[in-house]
Amino acid sequence: VVNLLAMGGFFLIYTKSTYMMTLIGFILYEISVGLFYPSFSKIKSEYLPKDKRGTLTNIFKIPFNLIVIFLLINTNKIFTISQFNLLNLSISIIVFIMQLIFFNGAK
Repeated sequence: VVNLLAMGGFFLIYTKSTYMMTLIGFILYEISVGLFYPSFSKIKSEYLPKDKRGTLTNIFKIPFNLIVIFLLINTNKIFTISQFNLLNLSISIIVFIMQLIFFNGAK
């Protein structure tokens, strides 16, 4: 649900050029982020051991930070639609991994 909300927000942002649709898309994205982080923290606290939680979380932040640096350096070279597609892809990958963790941990 959170993934669809974020993707819907992105869709509104880059398909509609009016101020109101851009604002609604931004609000939808921010709601999805507000739902994602508490959910991620809950899953992280359930499935990662306390003594390894910080290390594992930081290891997975490295690729994310590299993507952010790449986008910031190449902001003028990459089309806005491509940036939004990359964000949608990363959100989809996160949701897929969360589903794998949930279903493998439920067994």
